[in-house]
Amino acid sequence: MDGQEKEDARRRLAGEGVTERDDGTWADATCPGRRLTAAEVAVARAEDVFGEESEPPEALRLAFGLVDLLDAYRVTGEIRFALADPDDGLPAEAVWDGYRGRPEAPTAGETGPCSLRVDGFEDRGTSAAAFEEVLGRDATRLREDAPAPLPRRARRVPEVSGPVPWPVQLPAYRAAAAVAALRPAVFRGLPDGCHAVYGGLDPAAALDLLTALGLPPDTEHPPAPRRSWRPGTRTTTAPRTPGRTNRPRPGRTPGRGRRDAQASLAQITLTNPASRSVCAGPDCPTVRTARQPRTSPSVKAGPERTGLTCR
Repeated sequence: MDGQEKEDARRRLAGEGVTERDDGTWADATCPGRRLTAAEVAVARAEDVFGEESEPPEALRLAFGLVDLLDAYRVTGEIRFALADPDDGLPAEAVWDGYRGRPEAPTAGETGPCSLRVDGFEDRGTSAAAFEEVLGRDATRLREDAPAPLPRRARRVPEVSGPVPWPVQLPAYRAAAAVAALRPAVFRGLPDGCHAVYGGLDPAAALDLLTALGLPPDTEHPPAPRRSWRPGTRTTTAPRTPGRTNRPRPGRTPGRGRRDAQASLAQITLTNPASRSVCAGPDCPTVRTARQPRTSPSVKAGPERTGLTCR
């Protein structure tokens, strides 16, 4: 990500009369005097990105430029819909290439990682391929002297990769664990693989990896995962079988498991608050819901209008 897509998106909006104010709000020439949020601009403009007159590569560049500019989940929703629609002709490799560039930026927004988790990793149809494209295939290049963009990506992706099948992400975790600067990222990612709704972490392998990290003395609550991953202990949740509905077990309060998992994950963090996962906030859409085709009116409401936002 070189910033050019962001500036191209800014010029595109300006050409339509939408400009950013000095205070970070937005102005629209069609409604003078009104101050718009970035999320409101995204809701109003996202549906036009993959229009009938747009070529897929050009539309995808514009979409990711809007993601960088507005940092709003509504735009990434359109990317997901276009990827799932065979009529759009959007190559999956190009989509994951766009997601790969976002975590490499010196300053990364929240929407890219949130969307990568929700739209890429939590979907069993794309989870393995998305992880391989975004991080897995570059795992062998992880080393102490690797160029800065790759370590930045390797620090940020594990924080949202909990839903990825464990055998797919384990080689990348092991490679990252061999680099001292990346061990905190592996530590943050491991509990998510155990507690995520779609997680399928192998407790024995995770415990071996956790032990190999050599956690520093000031790491908070290292015994917690050790207890929950000891031999004979099952992870909190099992991977969801495609086509099967996960129903609460008898006597179990719906939603309680997610609250318990979030509480556990909140405990298993490093002391530095800035190191916490960008996707652990209560407003992030970490639970996928069934989506209708893009032509359905229900889609037009978008995550911002239903309360599922990353902002």
